[in-house]
Amino acid sequence: MDLSIIVPVYNRQHTIHQALEASRKAVDKLTTQWIIVDDGSEDASAQTCQDWSDNNPGYQVEIIRQENKGAAAARNAGLSAASGRYILFLDSDDVLLPDWLPTAAGQMDQADEIDITYTGYRIIDGHNEVVRTSQAFKEDKALQGILTTWVTHPDVILYRKTLLDKTGGFREDMPAMQDHEFTLRAFLKARKRKRLRGYGVDVREEGADRISAERFSKSQPDVIAFLKETVNLLREHGQWQQHAIHWQTRCESYIYQFLRNGRKRDAAEVARILNTYADQFLPDKVRFGLARILPPAASSLWYRKTSRKIW
Repeated sequence: MDLSIIVPVYNRQHTIHQALEASRKAVDKLTTQWIIVDDGSEDASAQTCQDWSDNNPGYQVEIIRQENKGAAAARNAGLSAASGRYILFLDSDDVLLPDWLPTAAGQMDQADEIDITYTGYRIIDGHNEVVRTSQAFKEDKALQGILTTWVTHPDVILYRKTLLDKTGGFREDMPAMQDHEFTLRAFLKARKRKRLRGYGVDVREEGADRISAERFSKSQPDVIAFLKETVNLLREHGQWQQHAIHWQTRCESYIYQFLRNGRKRDAAEVARILNTYADQFLPDKVRFGLARILPPAASSLWYRKTSRKIW
């Protein structure tokens, strides 16, 4: 089996058939196992998936039904059932574009040391019109991108299954940002990463993961837990000193977001965490307090400069 595509579904009866049908055509060149995990949908999503499976008898389709546990648990259930050499996680309202997965799998077939192949994505509106695009970061800047500005869509990252056997699945104990933690952990563990130019998936503009949307909240404790876990991962893989400044940029991003929403106490708590770790890597450290947090203009300038350096 070449490829296992894991599709978590929650209340997506109006988009799941289109996503499956269009994506099926994009991987016809590969022998593909489709694993659809219905995460306790309250609409007709499960039946829609079953109908699609019945109408495509030539494909290997496995439908798993479970009570609603969230996106991380749904993806882990699919991962446990996967038998393909390569793994892709597809959101239930996104559509795979032609060629990228066969090309990615071909690259990994030719070089056994490549554990991850990734590409960019397009954002589409409700009329399927492309409204903006995002190219993937260069291989030597991938970790920097993940830590600073890159929104990691699971649909554009193809994993070698043996890598995920080593790294483990999604953190079900994390109430938020499980995708980001999983991606960072896998990229740190991978022997080699390969970027493909272009785009691999159309992502709907509303973009919310319908499985976890109601469970997700950018609460201050969630953000703090994620930032601390990021430090632990970087230290575990000997990457802390190299990427601490990029972790700092992520902290500043959250501070800015909290301030924009009038959440000064939450911003101050993130600033406190930043200052705690800043003693370890900033020679000319700027103390973050409510009176001296980066103004929005400075933050925007910082991100623009950072983005230009890592593309």
